[in-house]
Parts: sequence; C-alpha cells; structure tokens
Amino acid sequence: MERIDCSEIKKYLRGEADIYIFDSVSSTNTLALEMLRSEKISPTCKRPAAIIARRQVAGRGRLGRAWFAADNIEGASLCMSVVVPVRVGASGLAAWTVRAGVSICVQLRKLGANVFLKWPNDICDAQDRKLAGMLSEFDMAGKGEEWHRIIFGVGVNCNFNNVKLPDDLEAIASDVSKACGYEASVNRCAAVVIDAAIEASDFYNFPKAQSEVSLPAAFAAVDALAGRQVSADIGFNSYSGKACGINDNGELLIKISDSEIVALGSGEASLSKSFRKI
Repeated sequence: MERIDCSEIKKYLRGEADIYIFDSVSSTNTLALEMLRSEKISPTCKRPAAIIARRQVAGRGRLGRAWFAADNIEGASLCMSVVVPVRVGASGLAAWTVRAGVSICVQLRKLGANVFLKWPNDICDAQDRKLAGMLSEFDMAGKGEEWHRIIFGVGVNCNFNNVKLPDDLEAIASDVSKACGYEASVNRCAAVVIDAAIEASDFYNFPKAQSEVSLPAAFAAVDALAGRQVSADIGFNSYSGKACGINDNGELLIKISDSEIVALGSGEASLSKSFRKI
C-alpha cells in the first residue's frame, strides 16, 4: 500500500500549497484551526495549506457525526484538511463547498471513477455507496485582516481491499479503487482535494473566474439526487418531494408540488436515509 508522501503529492498537484503531514492527530480540521491561531499557518497568508494525517482518532463529519478511517493500514484512507484564503463571507460557505465537491468528482472521473455528489457533502459511487465526505468550516478574518479562511476537511476511502469494515458500513461504503477498477494512489487523491479547494476559492476570489460554468450547471453534471424522491426536516417541518438541482447559493431545490419548490440549506436540513429513484 502506498505511503502518504509530500513529494509524491506535489507531483500530481496542479496548484501550489504548503503541505504538513502528521503521524497521528485527533481531527485535521481542529488541528488546522489551532495552527491558524498559533500562526504556524499564517492567517494573513494567501497560500493554501494542507494538513494530512496518517491516523485520525476523532474525525468529525457533518452534524457532529464521526468519520470512519482505516488508519491501521496506511494508504487505505485519506484524512486531510485544506486551509484556503477567501473573500466570500460565511453565507457563501455552502456554495463554496458544493463547488469544491463538484471539482473532486470531475477530477476523480478523469481517473476512471464514476462518482457523484450527493448534496450536501457526500461523494458516492453509482450504487450510492459513500467513498468520501466533506466538512467545511469558516474562520472569520480578524481585525485588520483582508481575507477570511475556509477549513475544508475531507475524508476519502482510497483502497479498502484489505480493510474489514464495521458491519453497519459494509453495504453503504465504497472506495476510490473500486470505483476506478484499479489501485488508486492516496497521494493523487490528496492532490485532487487540494486542487479542488484552490479551484473553488479562485472562482469566488477572482471575478473573471465567474464567467465559468454556473454552480447549478456544474452540479447538475454530478448530481446524485437528480429526479429522486427525498425528504428533509427543518425544525418542526418536514418536506418531501423530487430533488431538482441547486440554486446559486448551493441550496437543494425540492419540488413538493406542481406549484411549489422549496430551497433547503445544508446547515438546516438532513436528508432521510431512504430515497428512491423515480
């Protein structure tokens, strides 16, 4: 199994970033924030930074969920966070995350993996089995600072051929190697994540980039939920209907009747575990 290595990651990297590799951490997102606070990563630096752990013992997913990683076999799982400077405010975090997720899907497809983005933060194969998850957190600029930061945490199942999954994950988890049909490089997967974060940030940081494909159109090409019946709970209200893409804010659009479409924000809605193709 391939060892995580900085020089190997840089061979595949299209952009530029500082890369920090640790043997063991609690959470790469938590460590990234600590490094910003201690200025081991400069909060005023416009150069992205990637924090990668060979072992992560307390990985966090969306809504406080835990993240499983096969950390006893190096190269099987990738646990990392990318810190990128952004001009977009906290309200733009959802759209930023979706665009980064789209970029990951596009790059993995170039490697032969038929993958999709299941709104808001899961990357799945054609059988709806999860092979990557994302968790973005916003770090607001301090007094006198020009740029905010997004901490983009990503966990990727790279190669689970020799991994014994927990019983509750056996039927719902997959990995990049299975999706590609060959052993995927953990270092190449790391480069894909870093480049995706850089690409998403460039889109919002530089106005000329916004002449590119709109977010709803880009998402449509990798949308795992398109045309599917979904349900979501917001507070005491429940909604059920057909998923019909996203808007420019990265909110999921659900058609609940012929005359009504509701927009759901990722921070306020949770999709039901059961959804069917219609």
